[in-house]
Amino acid sequence: MLDFITPCNYDAGIICDLMPGGSTSIGDGLEEAQTQLSGDLSGNTPAILLKTDGLQNTAPLIETVEPTLGATRLCVVGFGTEASLDGPLLSQLAGDHGGVYLGLVRDWS
Repeated sequence: MLDFITPCNYDAGIICDLMPGGSTSIGDGLEEAQTQLSGDLSGNTPAILLKTDGLQNTAPLIETVEPTLGATRLCVVGFGTEASLDGPLLSQLAGDHGGVYLGLVRDWS
């Protein structure tokens, strides 16, 4: 028998207990992460793992912050439903920064 490690069984249920809703400022998260990477990286490529459970609806927006990311590699994981995630935007963002987008879509009903 194969055991599969998924976000739902690897995190003791924390991720699967997320409920989309409320305010989401993806740009703010990116801005904060980029600030954390502002020190000397000794030749390493900076990278951000962005996790989101919603559509951006609070400033700053991705479009405002994205130009400041420079050469930072970005991988994105979206938790939610097709309607609660902007997959094309997140995929474009990740692709533009040498990363990938993974949408973990779940029926939240």
